[in-house]
Amino acid sequence: MSCARRAWPGVAITALALLLASGCGQVTVPKKFKEFNAKDGTVKLKRPDGWEQKRGTAKKFRSVAFHSGPAKIRVLADLTGSLVAGPGASMEDEDVPEELTAVAAVHQDWTLKQLSDELGELDVKSTDMLQTGFGNTRRSEFTVSGTLGGATHGYVVTALGHDKRVRVICTCPDKHWKSLQSAFDEVIESMGPGQRE
Repeated sequence: MSCARRAWPGVAITALALLLASGCGQVTVPKKFKEFNAKDGTVKLKRPDGWEQKRGTAKKFRSVAFHSGPAKIRVLADLTGSLVAGPGASMEDEDVPEELTAVAAVHQDWTLKQLSDELGELDVKSTDMLQTGFGNTRRSEFTVSGTLGGATHGYVVTALGHDKRVRVICTCPDKHWKSLQSAFDEVIESMGPGQRE
């Protein structure tokens, strides 16, 4: 067997790895949005029209994901952090400094740590508090260095519902960030408790 024939599989595997790392795939920048409402009332928000949806199979809402190529929006709900913060934590006294609010503590101590464990070390660019239908909501913009130089850019958001922590994680390859950031903002700013069906 010639050297060229033996080298071919290695070249093909390397090319495939580079393609995957570069965040290949078409991304549709949303022009319209539809409402997503969890039937148990956990969360509702705008979702990009035309993006594929994948929902968890549990009867009570735990997660839903929307994606277009390598761009993703994940919405997750669990008891973690919400039980620690206690009921009504999202509607705290306005005199409490932002960094001392329950949602800020849960975001810092739970949400960011969990995402870092999942994606790798986060380079947090900024963290702010915004008002959503859940009240005080914490948002961080971050990047994560990928293998072979492909960086991921995104937002991670923490809101405290009546009995659950709601997280929204928006990610895309860094090269798509500028075109998708405003759509991610629209999704995040629209979130709030859903309506039971």
